[in-house]
Amino acid sequence: MRKSVAFLMQGNALALQGDALALQGNALALQGNALALQGDALALQGNALALQGDALTLYWDALAL
Repeated sequence: MRKSVAFLMQGNALALQGDALALQGNALALQGNALALQGDALALQGNALALQGDALTLYWDALAL
């Protein structure tokens, strides 16, 4: 009886460790997603700057006419 309780407790402990590792994996995945979103935001900022540069070029071209 005691052995079966001990095995059950060990099984529960291993299951909790597995859950903890899964949560750590989820946290890492969320961090990766956050970094990807930051990269996307930076790319959009770069695109906006490029469009501003294009607009300035068109403006100076129009002035030159």
